[in-house]
Amino acid sequence: HASEEWILFLDAYERVSQELAEEMRTEITKKDACNGYYIPFKHYFLGKWLKYGGWYPSYLPRLAKREKASVTNPIHELLCIEGSIGYLKNDIIHLGDTSLFKRVAKTNMYTTLQAAQRYNKNTSLFILILKLCSLPLLRFIKIYFVKRGILDGIKGFIRAYLYMYTCFLVYMKEIELHQNNGKKSMERTWV
Repeated sequence: HASEEWILFLDAYERVSQELAEEMRTEITKKDACNGYYIPFKHYFLGKWLKYGGWYPSYLPRLAKREKASVTNPIHELLCIEGSIGYLKNDIIHLGDTSLFKRVAKTNMYTTLQAAQRYNKNTSLFILILKLCSLPLLRFIKIYFVKRGILDGIKGFIRAYLYMYTCFLVYMKEIELHQNNGKKSMERTWV
C-alpha cells in the first residue's frame, strides 16, 4: 500500500540511526541510484550487541524503489529487489530479543511454521533423524566456535545454544508431522 517512490522495510523492533537516515537520503537522490540497497544490521540480544557469531555485519535488503520491490517468505519476510542493488555503510539497530521468555515463545511459533513449510511426505524418516542428530550440533559449533560467537561472552553462548535448539525443534516437529502424515498435533500450544 506504499505510495512513495522509495520504501524502507522495517520491523517494529528495528531502529534507523541518524547516520543511516542521512546516508539513505543522499543515495536515493543520486541520478545513478540503485533500485535497492542492502543495509547492515547491528543485532542486540538481551541488551548486548553481538559482534561475532556471524551476527555483524549481516546485510539485508531493506531500502528499495517501490516498483522494483516485492515481499516473499511468510516466516521472516524478505524484500526482493529487481535490478541493481547497492550496499549502505550505516546500520539498522535490531532490538528484537529483549528477554529469553519472548525468544523461546517466538522460537516455538517459528519452528512450527518452518517445519510445516519444509514438510514433504516423501522425505525419509531415517534422513530426518540423521539430520536431527547432527545438524543442531553443527550449527552450534559453526556459530560459537567457527564464527567466534565465544567472543560475545555468555550472551554469545546463549544465542548459539538457542540457534542449536531452534534447529533441533524444527527437525523434531518435522518428524512429528511425518509420523502424523502431515497433520499437526491437536494439542493446545501455550505461548
